Amino acid sequence: MVSGKCAEPDKACTMPVSQLKSGAPARFWTASADGTRAFFSVGERLYEYFATDPTEPEVVLVAEGMEGKGNGKAGDGVLGASEDASRIYFTSHKLLAPGAVSGEPNLYFLEVGEQPRFIGILDQSDLAEEPVESKAISYEPGSRAARVSADGLQAAFMSSAPLTGFDNTDRRNGAADREVFVYDAKADGGQGRLVCVSCDPSGARPLGQNITFSQARRAVWAAARIPTWTTSLYPGNPLSSEGSTVRLFFDSFIPLSPRDTNGHADVYEWESAGGRAACEEVGAETYVPTMAGCLSLISSGQGNQDSEFIDADPAGKNAFFATGTSLLPQDPGSLDIYDAREGGGFPATQAQMPCEGEACQQSSPAPSVPGPASNVPRKGNPKQTKPCPKGKRRVKRKGGRTACVAKKHHHKHKKHQSKGGGR
Repeated sequence: MVSGKCAEPDKACTMPVSQLKSGAPARFWTASADGTRAFFSVGERLYEYFATDPTEPEVVLVAEGMEGKGNGKAGDGVLGASEDASRIYFTSHKLLAPGAVSGEPNLYFLEVGEQPRFIGILDQSDLAEEPVESKAISYEPGSRAARVSADGLQAAFMSSAPLTGFDNTDRRNGAADREVFVYDAKADGGQGRLVCVSCDPSGARPLGQNITFSQARRAVWAAARIPTWTTSLYPGNPLSSEGSTVRLFFDSFIPLSPRDTNGHADVYEWESAGGRAACEEVGAETYVPTMAGCLSLISSGQGNQDSEFIDADPAGKNAFFATGTSLLPQDPGSLDIYDAREGGGFPATQAQMPCEGEACQQSSPAPSVPGPASNVPRKGNPKQTKPCPKGKRRVKRKGGRTACVAKKHHHKHKKHQSKGGGR
């Protein structure tokens, strides 16, 4: 270091990114792989760091009024960002774009070098300062129910706010149920579009479930869910983007397909599409105009217990989910992990179902079948008869006894018998 500057960047100088003297706590959010760009916050202010010249880094104020105090710690208002730190989603109660409302938790999309874009107004329960689970805004991985695509052009998140005008009031208790939303910054000619992918296509109000895991926290009712982050270093892949196709896998507590009749949670796939023909081309179940895409049931919708999405590959072509329903003949019916694979999987094979109860007793050997010369079972080996000497033949006497007699005598006897027959 020379006068606070990195004189030899090839040797990895350590230098402060921010020397702001506000006294507020700071928090790092994300950075590009090459280290030339990063986002961090100081209090309620969001900053961008970039260093096209490693010896002359710059820090620019992006936004003020970030929502989510993080329990009195550093600002906690970031939903997510792209892998190269060129796009970011955040909340602010300031008016940064048309459509926003002062003092409300406005959700914005920002691409570096452009003005923020307004997406919608979140509910206060979606923010980190609320002690609830499955929130759009949270620094804690286990509570963060939001994903951003690798390029930052799409975002998926849960919210209790009626962001698309759908009435999400729960029919059971009147609570605002959490729904699953997808924002696509490329849609509508680059103007951006927000859709609710879990809202009932019929328009019926949801009948959700309480998804709170800890009794110490306030109940959270949801009509659908996406999994929270696995760890701070691995968010999982319910959201994927490949070319013009965007996919999202989620669990729904309400039936979104006519085949879903079990009254339990089932796994669904939403895929962006321009119309019914596009959905039919990819083999999707149905096209939903209000969702601007195809909707398909992934689990059976027939089991007697919940099915749950686990993870998917980055392209969204393999979706893994847990279910207790036998979807293949070789599955005996216990809880298993399935792979819903684009293009199909291995052919189903017929397997013998496991025995139950007395059927599991070892069976006795099958009894031997009597030979064609025997109709009555016998004990022991049959008695062997000694053959007659040469020139003699065995005949039966009165009383049932047999004897060997000369063949000549036997022939006369036989001739006599024939003659006596009246010929």
